[in-house]
Amino acid sequence: MSEKPHPTPEEQKRDDLIRDYSTAAKRAHDLGNEAAAAGLTEAVFHLVNGKTK
Repeated sequence: MSEKPHPTPEEQKRDDLIRDYSTAAKRAHDLGNEAAAAGLTEAVFHLVNGKTK
């Protein structure tokens, strides 16, 4: 069984942002702020797909 390689600092930063933004989007949705949830969700998709503005 091969071990998963350690992420680079940039990959770790991106992964942390994805986790934090996803959590924030869920909280915004739970609080009824759909506009904020949609914006945060879109930001997560851009991070996952590697797109920049």
